[in-house]
Amino acid sequence: MSSAKQQTNKRGRKPAADKKAAYVPGENEKYMSKRQLGYFRQLFEQMRSEILLNNERLVDAIKIDVQALPDENDRASKESEFTVELRERERERRLLAKVDAALLRVDNEHFGYCTECGDPIGLKRLLARPVATLCIECKNLQEAFEKSGSTSEQSH
Repeated sequence: MSSAKQQTNKRGRKPAADKKAAYVPGENEKYMSKRQLGYFRQLFEQMRSEILLNNERLVDAIKIDVQALPDENDRASKESEFTVELRERERERRLLAKVDAALLRVDNEHFGYCTECGDPIGLKRLLARPVATLCIECKNLQEAFEKSGSTSEQSH
């Protein structure tokens, strides 16, 4: 299995690089054109399907009766693995909520614009972090407030 396409990690997932080829906008393509919105819709639907599939796999893995393992160390090891899996499931649950929210923004054509100031988030940022809701300036402000311990929100 030398090809990255054929390789999977220990949870049976393909590497992130194989998910989808990078989007390349047309020469005079308008920001958040129908083509771009279609690309992100397809990406989010794929992400959603993968999260749900991973969730089903985890549920199946957890169904293994830990008490049936004869060795105490094996049981402890398996329970530890389940704890890690459950943490990952929680992360994926939060990601699923973000994906669903992004799909709604695609539907109402608000996707790609900052939820704080309304400016374009930017295609480059969205390709790197598709569920982003803030432009880089608002994100930097948010992080600065979080770092300083402030709980108030402010936009530019």
